[in-house]
Amino acid sequence: MKVTALEEYGLRCLLQLAKAYLEHKEEGLSISEIAKREGLSIQYVSKITSHLRKAGLIESMRGVHGGYHLVKKPEEFKLLEVSKALGNSIFDEEFCIDHAGKKTTCVHEKNCSVRSVWSGIHRHINTILSQISLADLVNGEMKTDQRLLKVISG
Repeated sequence: MKVTALEEYGLRCLLQLAKAYLEHKEEGLSISEIAKREGLSIQYVSKITSHLRKAGLIESMRGVHGGYHLVKKPEEFKLLEVSKALGNSIFDEEFCIDHAGKKTTCVHEKNCSVRSVWSGIHRHINTILSQISLADLVNGEMKTDQRLLKVISG
């Protein structure tokens, strides 16, 4: 399991927009502002914002308070939604078909202990991601750690 650059930087760009929302409500951020805050190139942030816009997570607006905005409040954005928009699932319905080797169906289709591990990990990660919001992450590392421990301990 590996977090891609798009997932990491996409989430970081969304966090910049969440911070801007929480600080100023109506003001958006330009691509150059996001790039400067994250230490990324304008071209790369442009690519990321295009992806986020197509995924329906952000919108762009013109004018005095223009720039990019989240389409909803930071506390309404769960990381599961962000993860699905930016990356691939660890385990999905096609997993066994994609890993059948040279056969049309996996030789372990009826009794697969490996499938149960990937499925279990996927389920637990999704449970955590469905309970953590962008607003939770804006609060800083210590508070995020506390929130994560609360979610994990149930």
